[in-house]
Amino acid sequence: MNTNKASYKISYDKTDDPKLVSVKLRVSYQRDRRRYALPLKTPLIISDSDFEKLVKYHESENRRTSEEIKNTYQLIKPFLDKAQRIIDEIEEFSFTEFKHLFYSEKKEEAPAAGVIDALVRSAALLDKNDQVGNADLRRNTATSIDRFMASLTKEQLKMLYKKDVKEGALPLLEFKHITPLFLEMYEAWMLRFGKAPKKKGEKPQPASISTVGIYVRQLRTMFNEAVQAKLISIDLYPFGKKGYTVPAAVNVKKALSKEDVLKIVNYRCEDNEDFQQRSRDLWVLSYLSNGMNLADICTLRCRDVDVDRATIQFIRRKTARNKKGNQQKIVANLFSESLEIINRWGNPKGAPDSYVFPFLDGGMTERRRKDVIKQVIKVTNKHVGIIAKSLGIADKVRTYEARHSFATILLKSGANLVFIKDSLGHSNLKTTQSYFGSFENDEAKEFLKSLL
Repeated sequence: MNTNKASYKISYDKTDDPKLVSVKLRVSYQRDRRRYALPLKTPLIISDSDFEKLVKYHESENRRTSEEIKNTYQLIKPFLDKAQRIIDEIEEFSFTEFKHLFYSEKKEEAPAAGVIDALVRSAALLDKNDQVGNADLRRNTATSIDRFMASLTKEQLKMLYKKDVKEGALPLLEFKHITPLFLEMYEAWMLRFGKAPKKKGEKPQPASISTVGIYVRQLRTMFNEAVQAKLISIDLYPFGKKGYTVPAAVNVKKALSKEDVLKIVNYRCEDNEDFQQRSRDLWVLSYLSNGMNLADICTLRCRDVDVDRATIQFIRRKTARNKKGNQQKIVANLFSESLEIINRWGNPKGAPDSYVFPFLDGGMTERRRKDVIKQVIKVTNKHVGIIAKSLGIADKVRTYEARHSFATILLKSGANLVFIKDSLGHSNLKTTQSYFGSFENDEAKEFLKSLL
């Protein structure tokens, strides 16, 4: 079975009678399996022998069986077809999205049924607009909230809904339920169980406070949209000084010393270590090219590399969509080392619109492009980490460190903050300043005197 695509089967739950079973739908995705009740007025209970015949009839080509089994199959076939249609249409499968689409009887233009449904629909719309990164954030937030709600006790649910909640009958989570109390409880749960297990049987792990902030900001965006659409009163706004404060990201050290950076720049890989060589090269190219993100390196076009003028020009992929009317083009110096790297792994002299590096092609969907870039980053992080360890570098080294090291080393050399801001492609100095949070207090004060 292809574990990268979801699939379904006819399944069952046992009943009190050992000879009878309740027919269910089982969905499998990446070694995870979940059963869903068929949305019938009453559960479909049949004998275990008839269940075997039903499955055989569903899977067989000649479809020879009794009229009774055929009639039973016709009863569940619309739900099987719906399950397959949903699986085919979801670009990035999640059980949360499948569940909501499977049990939804509303038309697409109908109002969203609660907060989780609104998140799922928003993710689908973002996918259609090729904003796959934001779509994944909305989808992951929906899954997280769904897990949180399923974890609550009857007493906790009563606190949130202000009424008794029957076992197994979780009320719809509406925007009016997103209160400061809800958000505080969600944050506490995230810091204990927020990271879902990757394999069945494993226990959930704590999520970082940064992840809490990312997901809560998605909720805040949806709440703002609900207020704008007049689905809820601004008087119930749960965020801000008088409500819940969204956690700020923890500023961890991401910059290397110049000495450690030069160790990586001067590192020589073995001839047979292609992945290691490519990873080292991409990291160094990022560092030398104004801390260019690997996503921007992957999407670099031949027209962006000017060998004669020794420059690389690009617009940050991260901000291009959000600033269509004011796109800032970053100009990076093309060092001889940079050109060697480009010639080693790419072709800067191709057609102007062709990619410099062979990671992407014009026929890819935005989802596929994102997956390829993610894999390039993953491989790069893995091998650069191995190189750093072999060089005795104690700090964690990933692609982030190339960008932050570029900014920090410039600052330590006396470069103006505005120059660093423009080199990184930041729209304001506050973002640039956040890169320097790892300095010692005295050192930071000395560097940031230029602000006043």
